[in-house]
Amino acid sequence: MQAFDVSAGGALAHLMKPSGGALPAGKESAGSEVILSLSGEDAHLDGYKLTGISSGEGRQLCGIGVLPKVKGVAEHASFVRTARPIGLVRLVISERVRVIGKKVYPNLADKNQILYVSPLVPMYGPGADQSYPIAKLLWALRNTPGFSELQVWWCVCAPQGLLAKAMWAEGSREMTLRKLIDTFSASEEWNYWSFFLPDYFPGIDRAPPAAALIPEKRKKIRKTLVWELHYRPHVVLTNLGEKDAAGKALNVCRYKNGEGNANRKASPNDPPEPLTGILKGLAWDKVYLRADLEKLRADIESATPALFQADPAQPAAPSGSTSPAV
Repeated sequence: MQAFDVSAGGALAHLMKPSGGALPAGKESAGSEVILSLSGEDAHLDGYKLTGISSGEGRQLCGIGVLPKVKGVAEHASFVRTARPIGLVRLVISERVRVIGKKVYPNLADKNQILYVSPLVPMYGPGADQSYPIAKLLWALRNTPGFSELQVWWCVCAPQGLLAKAMWAEGSREMTLRKLIDTFSASEEWNYWSFFLPDYFPGIDRAPPAAALIPEKRKKIRKTLVWELHYRPHVVLTNLGEKDAAGKALNVCRYKNGEGNANRKASPNDPPEPLTGILKGLAWDKVYLRADLEKLRADIESATPALFQADPAQPAAPSGSTSPAV
């Protein structure tokens, strides 16, 4: 907590002082050159005057701000709603508890609890109002049908390299992942089609091969997306089935990178191993069904909404539209 007194004139504030503990070295007990500027309904309160940002006790920047009034809020909000979350997601449905004979598998402890996994799809559709950020995914998990027996998961992934750039590009909302793959793997640009070679690795820029070697090199193109190479797990969401929290949405984990992009790990805990085990081995455009549900595959896939299809019907392209430039 911090205390400040407003001067009699009402224009400035002074005497910035922590409510407990010693002041940082070099600061006077009467104040610390902190000014609260008042201008109409706008205000801004800064912390201790610093000339640089550094770590260490007593060196944290602090501040309180009141933003000015924004005109045309409805117009701004409408525009923000058109923003695309640049991410990929898979929907997973599992049994909460599986009983085989006398053996009980609680939570998600066995891969045979997983009933369905959707293809990998963008977190947006072709329409300007079809954007599904993490907040919406969490909202959709509340009280899903049959939540006491069925558990629903969202596995959100972050696109890497060229795929991320392509998804950011203007015009990509109308393009499916399949279209993006086909477009860039067929390109004559080395930086595009090399993304689909077996020896591609993020962050390593290889020089293009000699012209005579290109035809043979292009034969090795894999028109697919690979787990942990072209896309990486980022967030896992689910809902609860316990009596005191039934149907509530839960952020299971978020993957974080250590300093220098190293030591990447999930926090606070790893997602269930049966879940990641299936996701690692499942092609990006394939649907997973447990063995006893395979007989229903045709019915399930025909009833699947376009959002969860790897190859939904393509919308008509706007006149004069081209492939996204990255």
